[in-house]
Amino acid sequence: MPTATGRVKFVTAIAIAALTLFSSTRSQAKKLNVITATTDMAALAQEVGGDHISVESLAKGYQDPHSSSPSQAFCSSCVRRMC
Repeated sequence: MPTATGRVKFVTAIAIAALTLFSSTRSQAKKLNVITATTDMAALAQEVGGDHISVESLAKGYQDPHSSSPSQAFCSSCVRRMC
């Protein structure tokens, strides 16, 4: 079960992403890259961002996010998305 601190951090991150997304002018607007830890958070981010964001989750739906360890593929995915 998520903690209150975790929920606050997530809501803050979504708010910052939304502010960043909507503060751009239309001529400068491009998709915001969002990387989440779980598929649940990816689905929520996609609902909030709609067509304005591109979402990727690091863990797959069947993986336990608490026991997953970062791999080379995770790091490569983050770097590819951020650049």
